[in-house]
Amino acid sequence: MRQGEDKTRTAGVAGAAQSGASTKWAGAAPWVVVAAFWLLLFVRLTTTWRASVEQAHGWAVPGLLVYFIWERLRRGARPGLVSPGGRIAAGAGVAVGMAVMCAVLPWFEANRMWPAAQWVFTAGVAVASTGVLAWVGGWRWSANFFFPWFFATTALLWPTMVQTPLMNALAQGNAQATAELVSLTGHPAVARGNIIEVGAGFVGVEEACSGLRSLQAVWMLAWLLGELAFLRWSRRVGLVALAVAIAVLTNLARTVFLTWRVAGEGLGAIERWHDLAGGIEMVVTLAAVAAVAYGFARGEKTPAPILAPPRPVWRGRSAVVLLGICGLAEGGTRAWFAWHHEEGGRQWALASAVPGWPSAPIPERTQEILHASSADGRTWERSGDDRRGLAYVFRWENDTAVAMEARRHDPTVCMPGLGAELEAELAPVVVETGGETVPFRAYRFRAEGTTQHVFFCVWDVFESRVAPIEVENEVAFSYRWARVREGRSRADLAQIIFVLQGEPSDAAACAWLRRQVGVLLRRK
Repeated sequence: MRQGEDKTRTAGVAGAAQSGASTKWAGAAPWVVVAAFWLLLFVRLTTTWRASVEQAHGWAVPGLLVYFIWERLRRGARPGLVSPGGRIAAGAGVAVGMAVMCAVLPWFEANRMWPAAQWVFTAGVAVASTGVLAWVGGWRWSANFFFPWFFATTALLWPTMVQTPLMNALAQGNAQATAELVSLTGHPAVARGNIIEVGAGFVGVEEACSGLRSLQAVWMLAWLLGELAFLRWSRRVGLVALAVAIAVLTNLARTVFLTWRVAGEGLGAIERWHDLAGGIEMVVTLAAVAAVAYGFARGEKTPAPILAPPRPVWRGRSAVVLLGICGLAEGGTRAWFAWHHEEGGRQWALASAVPGWPSAPIPERTQEILHASSADGRTWERSGDDRRGLAYVFRWENDTAVAMEARRHDPTVCMPGLGAELEAELAPVVVETGGETVPFRAYRFRAEGTTQHVFFCVWDVFESRVAPIEVENEVAFSYRWARVREGRSRADLAQIIFVLQGEPSDAAACAWLRRQVGVLLRRK
């Protein structure tokens, strides 16, 4: 009799332990699935955060997202019973969200810095996550997490249709206001688009107005402070609007200061004052936004925490199925791109020991702007000759995101910022070297009374051909699809630049290019 009781007790203990483990998994299952959804997004966004200083705040977003979810579990609505109709709607949300994620994932992998892919994939993740939580706790409870999902968008690039006109308008307005204010100090200044001209030279928007690009960080900070202070929505929107205004005004002050110093000290003042002015601007902006948030938070009531945070449960089999779908989508995508990884061509480099072409250091500021993975530089001059030459090869061999700079920075963008005026775009110059036909775009500039010929090529190493640099090719659907179809997740680009200064003849400059390319340019 006692032996039978012992067996019954042992079976009961084992069953209780198994039931406890099952209950713990059922409680954790929905959050494991939601975490898997967001992990697929954040793993790819790290490329953008690493490539762009303006997006570096994105590294803080995943941790803040977890914190916001925990706080809303502690202080928000409790999960409720889910009706059959609500469960069907939640299941449909999960299906739609995951379908979007699976469809967009290859595009996102191939084009990680494409804002459209980032936003559509994030929308799919948010819809699928909301569906999972509505399935286990009802729609009212799942709505409690809308703000964390929205906050995640602060880590994304703004859509091009928003960012480009906004940045252009702000930069031009900044330049116009700066020119007027600096002129009032006794230093005549004229705004020419995004460039400010003073007596000492030109101050480019990339140098003086780059703080405008920090708007996204201020945008994120304002929403963060509004959530931490438990502000009502009207006050949160007001805080964000004031934060943006503060960022624009502090950047204007920084631009005025830098331009004023250039007018008084010369172009070298940019290097001396750029970092200090940027640091002061950042501190003042953050302090002002924090002060506004503190003022808005006075009188706001903090929601009382729930003594025992709710733990909704979910059938483990459903979680396993969704995790399996995520794993298949991720594994299939990575396998496709890994299969094509080694199909690309060979990179370009400058020969290391060529008489008359000593090594030239790459300016640190140039490296910061271009984010090239490696680069070569050479200089050329001849005794008794006023002509001077430069040759550069910048290589992007890793992330697609940073290689976007290879397409954005061509001579028509960079040279005016250095005070050079474009006189003519010449016919392309085609050079045969290293078994390849390399077409160079040719430009003639004038700076301080001296003629400068600039020859420029962006080379697609994967395809072993010249890469398109026009904006329309960069955003075209066909270009994005080609990267997916070819399994291209790496950059595989090279920017080849030759500059000849002091040669008035276009024909002589082109002949010089053909000779020097044959001597210098090599395949790695």
